[in-house]
Amino acid sequence: MAFATVFLESNASYSRSSESLLYKGETIKAINASLGCPETAVSDSTIGAVAMLMAIQSLDTKGEDLGLHSNALQTMIKMRGGIDMLGLDGALKLFILWEDLLCSSMAAEAPHYALTSFSLPGSSTLGYNSFVPGFDLPYELYGGLSTIFRDIRQLTFAVNTQRQLSTAKDLMKLCGIRTAIEYQLLSLKYQRPGLETTDLDHHLEICRLAALAYVQRALHVFLPAYAVIRSLKLQLISSFEEKERKSVNMVETSGPSILLWALFMGGILLSLDEEDEHWFAQRIARHVRAAGITTWAQMESWLRKVCWLDNLYTPTCKSLWQKVEDAVAECRHAEAYL
Repeated sequence: MAFATVFLESNASYSRSSESLLYKGETIKAINASLGCPETAVSDSTIGAVAMLMAIQSLDTKGEDLGLHSNALQTMIKMRGGIDMLGLDGALKLFILWEDLLCSSMAAEAPHYALTSFSLPGSSTLGYNSFVPGFDLPYELYGGLSTIFRDIRQLTFAVNTQRQLSTAKDLMKLCGIRTAIEYQLLSLKYQRPGLETTDLDHHLEICRLAALAYVQRALHVFLPAYAVIRSLKLQLISSFEEKERKSVNMVETSGPSILLWALFMGGILLSLDEEDEHWFAQRIARHVRAAGITTWAQMESWLRKVCWLDNLYTPTCKSLWQKVEDAVAECRHAEAYL
């Protein structure tokens, strides 16, 4: 009841009601009672209740106490002998794996549990171009991220052409591939800008966060929780602003950069209000000017060279591109008076 109430309030953008707080309080009270009994302290029902409490907390825009519940859950699972020792015919394990992925997505950090890898059937005959613009430097520089982008392009191609999706089994396999890509992105190690972080580290982190947004929003049947979107947006903006502070010139003049794709994906997938859209539009405008892009047709052509789904051309996309054109016009108008 607590999860259902909080979920409905989150989707409707309501603040937490006294009813949801009451249910949450009763949930915590019941969990504490179970933890106090040796027979039920690490039972399937208690572990499931703690996992559900994490799910409730993950719906909160701030995600307070999420780390506390996560640490408690990991301890309980270890006391049971590992996640594979949980009961309920594997249902509890699947729920915890899902919750682990959701919470990891909020923090953009590696999940606690590994996931079996998948491969798209017939990948050698899909007929797509595996080259990813912006990742044409040596593997030692881009490493796993360039490989993951090729997987994302492969998945995008399958979705755009609706190939390999003729049966429910094919659809489930595609969902498995998508989840495996999320795990790979979350497990990369460059994260978090800091004093020791290089310009390339910032570059890769921005691309990683944008790729997470693309996989989770563009390639998912169900949209992620508001808290996940908000967290990814804040991390992407923070990483980009940190790179701006450290870089003499953020805009590459030799042509479109992979950062242009990252910014545009952030703008259409992570913007939650007009202020967000304006932030992304201003920076996109600088990159399209440097790249010589003047029309949507040119912009779409570049996006398709990286990753682009046809159904992303939404009112949000149109609104963002209009703001980009307005920002470019303002810059040109200002320069005319210099």
